[in-house]
Amino acid sequence: MSATNLGEHDIGALGELVTLVHEDPGPGLPWPFLHRLKDLIGCDDLSFNGVDTLTETHYLKQCLDESEFVDASPGQRDPEDEAFWRHYWSAYCSYYDLSGDYTSVTLLSDFFSLRQWRATGMYIDTAYGVDHEMMMCAPDGPGRSVRLIAFRGPGASFDERDRLLFALLRPHVAEAYRAAAIRRLRVETALTPRQRQLLELVGLGHTNRQIARRMSISEGTVRTHLVNIFARLDVTSRTAAVTRVAAPGTSGDGAEVLVPGALSA
Repeated sequence: MSATNLGEHDIGALGELVTLVHEDPGPGLPWPFLHRLKDLIGCDDLSFNGVDTLTETHYLKQCLDESEFVDASPGQRDPEDEAFWRHYWSAYCSYYDLSGDYTSVTLLSDFFSLRQWRATGMYIDTAYGVDHEMMMCAPDGPGRSVRLIAFRGPGASFDERDRLLFALLRPHVAEAYRAAAIRRLRVETALTPRQRQLLELVGLGHTNRQIARRMSISEGTVRTHLVNIFARLDVTSRTAAVTRVAAPGTSGDGAEVLVPGALSA
């Protein structure tokens, strides 16, 4: 099946999605992109995850159904992930790690019949009610990969039209994530530790006077720091500066910046 088999609606929607995915997404993918993709694919939910098989952790979790983003600290394991990692290497999600084939879009039905899938430990312990999945994957450094996954419950499985749409979007998703991570790294390295400390206090709602007191500097020095911060981040307000630094993938407490190692399209 080739792109010429897609209808005009699909081709137009793909162009819209390519534009949306390249919007500055923060640590994950842009929410408008995920919502539009959900409508186009006709799935129940979408998630965008960063998986580290060396530490058996998720370093990134974005779930459309819950409109939630979780940016984990390095090596931090969510207790809910225990069952996931217990079954990971015997489940289809390890296909990319074992094969090195990051260009394919995979369906659950490529590996299991529905009856077989419902008998697996992964289904019973972590995916009960999810009958169909479709996944694209891109490497993100040693042992790491980012994965966009579409889910459906009981009913029709994903088909070759859905797989083709995912396949056409995959390089754009990988490139958008890589480019956003590079932008975030530039933001992180643009500020001195002292400037980052000051901006964290701004993010907590402190006034210039309170910041001056906390940092043992004058209010004039606080204002000078803010002017320099605005210039380095190319913003014009306190809110924009805090958003630019907070969104990248640190929570202000030293959590890891999500910078790809060898992510390729």
